[in-house]
Amino acid sequence: MDPFLVIIIVTLVFTAAALVAFMDKASNDLLVASHIAVADRLRMDAYSALEVTLATLEDFRLADSGLHSPGEGWGDPLTWAGWDPGDGNKITVAFQDESGKIPLIHADREFLTSMFEYWQLPQDTSSTWRT
Repeated sequence: MDPFLVIIIVTLVFTAAALVAFMDKASNDLLVASHIAVADRLRMDAYSALEVTLATLEDFRLADSGLHSPGEGWGDPLTWAGWDPGDGNKITVAFQDESGKIPLIHADREFLTSMFEYWQLPQDTSSTWRT
């Protein structure tokens, strides 16, 4: 066998191996760049939805001298404003009334025990507050 032919075959094998390794790395880099681009686009949709929500709430606040209940119409601000994120994405807005939470700074043992018993927690859980 000709030594020149062996050198060509070895060179072709190394070139093929380098090409496969390069393509594998390039495909991973392309996937990472694609994920970053999608995340940036979704972030822009989220910020836009936040701005539309805040603008809708401000409109209702100015019109009614405050926000009293989601039943006034501001419970679904994106639909009220007619805003759609596009690209088949779905954004939902949910409001949570924090005034319904228990202020633990003012809760005493009797209150917590009564609350645990009302929630029908096991006796050993609710009774630990009595000791």
